[in-house]
Amino acid sequence: MSRETTSHKPTDSRAPLSEAQKSAAAAFMGQTLKKGIKTLKVEFARNPRVYNMAKCTVFSRNQKLNRYKDVGCLDHNRVRVAGANPDEYIHANYVGTFLSPKRFICAQGPMDATCGHFWMMVIQEKVESIIMLCEYEELHKPKCARYYPEEKGQEMTFQTPEHGPIILTNELERDFKFRHETPVKIRVCTLKVAGLGSEMTVTHYHWVKWPDRGAPPPDEAPIELLEKVANKHAVPIVVHCSAGIGRTGSIVLLQAIQEKILVQACEQFEVEDLLKECRESRAALVQMGPQYYYVHEVLLNHYYRRLGSAVAGCEKNLKNFTVDYNKALAETTNNK
Repeated sequence: MSRETTSHKPTDSRAPLSEAQKSAAAAFMGQTLKKGIKTLKVEFARNPRVYNMAKCTVFSRNQKLNRYKDVGCLDHNRVRVAGANPDEYIHANYVGTFLSPKRFICAQGPMDATCGHFWMMVIQEKVESIIMLCEYEELHKPKCARYYPEEKGQEMTFQTPEHGPIILTNELERDFKFRHETPVKIRVCTLKVAGLGSEMTVTHYHWVKWPDRGAPPPDEAPIELLEKVANKHAVPIVVHCSAGIGRTGSIVLLQAIQEKILVQACEQFEVEDLLKECRESRAALVQMGPQYYYVHEVLLNHYYRRLGSAVAGCEKNLKNFTVDYNKALAETTNNK
């Protein structure tokens, strides 16, 4: 299916699956269950998070604007924010999927010095949705600046170098309403963003307490969140955690797989190849093995719910996969 002929809501799990989509989903399940966690560990290990810092020259020139000195920002597809600074620099990259070459903007968590740049980027790119996957502080370490008003009626103002203030107003705050039971909490804020000669509305989604190096419950929560924000693909979706590579990578990779299954109805593809493609756009995307395994576990559970016994031997194999998945997570937790 081409980008031009894709339906408006290509990844809506409430819609019945077509026969082609069922075949693609069953193929993904069969292949993933055959691999098991052991093979996924091998896949992740043979794709180390290394990259050539020579491809991150603007990052190197702007160290004061980087949260982490060892997490580079690739030059070739970085987001250029007009007027932010001489290099138009912000630690953010476009990451494409099948539906759009600018499907996502993956960014580091804003710093005190970059909150204004962040909102300049949002206005410039006409962003409608922001997904925040970290806390302001985790394990007594700063992870993200306070860059938006959290309570209804609150305002925040950020100055820009050349274009005056950007004023944010929280017009509505509520919890995300999931269709399926989950312990996950996502706070949703409707923000009025006024600045740079324009006024727009942005919806901010804060996934509360996603573990930095582990994973949340592998349920429907990320799929429902992505359905809410990703079915409009005319403008980029901003996703950030602290470094903008780990938890952020989980969300991006999950959506890339969903488009392979539901939009392209592709029965033969390798998630490992999608990981490589994503990392060509955002260095080191998907930071930890458990984040890679989590994406697979989420989709296995999702399609088992939708397809049931359509995949031979699925129930037993899925139980075994889940046991190994939980062991892999426990190993990571114990090694912290």
